[in-house]
Amino acid sequence: AEDLIENGHATKVEGGRRSTPAAAGTTPSSDKAPSGNIKKVLAWVGDDHSRAATALEAETARAKTRASLVETLEAIIADGKGE
Repeated sequence: AEDLIENGHATKVEGGRRSTPAAAGTTPSSDKAPSGNIKKVLAWVGDDHSRAATALEAETARAKTRASLVETLEAIIADGKGE
């Protein structure tokens, strides 16, 4: 089975999930901002202005927005406009 995996004829399954390699030059990502604590959201955003905008849109759609997260996301977006 290992030789099939090495030759690209099969994929390895780990923990019940199929492991498939990402295309060269790409990184796996999600277009949807994670729900959860502020730290998790900011970790997903990093310094990506597009992700900051996505996260800001998701945050402002919440019943109770988190002012500190909104402020941080707006700063990341503003930083991207200056480039």
